[in-house]
Amino acid sequence: MRLLQKATRSYILFTSLLFLIAGGLLYGLLTEIIEKEATEQLLGNERRIAEQLRHGQHIINLPPVLEVSKLNRPIQESITVKDTVAFDNVENELEAFLQVSSVRNISGSSYRIVLRQMIVEPVEYMSTIGLSMAIVMVLLLMFTVLMNRIFFHQLWSAFYRSLATLKGFSVHQNTPLKLEDSSILEFSELNAAIGKLTEKARSDFRALKEFSENASHETQTPLAIIQARLDELLQDPALSEQQANHIQSAYVAAQRLSKLNQTLLLLTKIENQQFKNTELININDLIGRQISQLDDFVRDKGLQVHVNQQGTLTVLSNPALVDMLISNLLSNAIRHNVRKGFIEVMVTARSLTVKNSGVPLKGSPAKLFERFHKANPSSSSLGLGLAIVRSVCNLYGWQVQYQAEDNTHILLILF
Repeated sequence: MRLLQKATRSYILFTSLLFLIAGGLLYGLLTEIIEKEATEQLLGNERRIAEQLRHGQHIINLPPVLEVSKLNRPIQESITVKDTVAFDNVENELEAFLQVSSVRNISGSSYRIVLRQMIVEPVEYMSTIGLSMAIVMVLLLMFTVLMNRIFFHQLWSAFYRSLATLKGFSVHQNTPLKLEDSSILEFSELNAAIGKLTEKARSDFRALKEFSENASHETQTPLAIIQARLDELLQDPALSEQQANHIQSAYVAAQRLSKLNQTLLLLTKIENQQFKNTELININDLIGRQISQLDDFVRDKGLQVHVNQQGTLTVLSNPALVDMLISNLLSNAIRHNVRKGFIEVMVTARSLTVKNSGVPLKGSPAKLFERFHKANPSSSSLGLGLAIVRSVCNLYGWQVQYQAEDNTHILLILF
């Protein structure tokens, strides 16, 4: 939900609540004022009629509005005010009235004076006030929408332009992020803070990139020297069997460390988007070449490999990364397979599925794509193959999914 929409909704909710409270207060206030004015008018009319009776004037009855009657015997003077219901001959129905009833002793006789004034029904009050409030509310909403379209749009235009510029920002760009100046203090401060943050991100990325490049060179060179010297020592015929075993263990450890270093640097480069060059790659052809290269490993385990091509899959990406993606998928299917098992590869125009037999998975499937996670802890693999697969998919916005059916493992990539 946009900020303006949320602000407008909050404003409407608050205004509606305010109008509801104001309507109730207005209803109570108007009722009290009208009833007070009606009572004062009726009392004034009662005094005028009593005065006319004192002067011997004849009063004409107008029921139910005015009724004057002479009582048979004198009684004490009194006056009462109350709400009542009386039949109205004109309207031919019962109506609500405010009634003033008094007893006056005039020239030795007692007179009962009854005056009534029709009062507005509460429902009529409420409907009138409600209609008035609704009209004002609609006009207010129309004004609010119009103000949002004109005034607030201009007010927030600088923010939206800065947001559009920020969306196009990349740590790979060579120039600092340039945001448009604003005359509004808050937006100016926001642009300044964003500028500092993006510049810090660019600086950190450059430092990380330099570290990755330097680490690749500075670490691989000593490892290569170590492996070369260990290889030379292994060729020495004077070595005893125990010495040869020790050197061989060191040589394998150095190879593993070199491979680990290369893989971690590769992951760092992928996540830093350092593979820029892209081209159209035919996944169908690439799978065929990869399976041919892995043929010795397939035959060593006696695996049955079946490729089902239901369409031609072409992607725009870096050739080296896609090659590593396919290699890791197929190598994973071979490494975690069982003897005399199977591998099924299905290619469609939008997806790639690799299915292989194997032992049931132990642990959470979600952890398969984490670094250094191994389904089999005793495996000699680094546990980085599927982490590379996930990183490449994240880089290009592809979706990778894992499923398990009994002793069958399925990896699906949606392009």
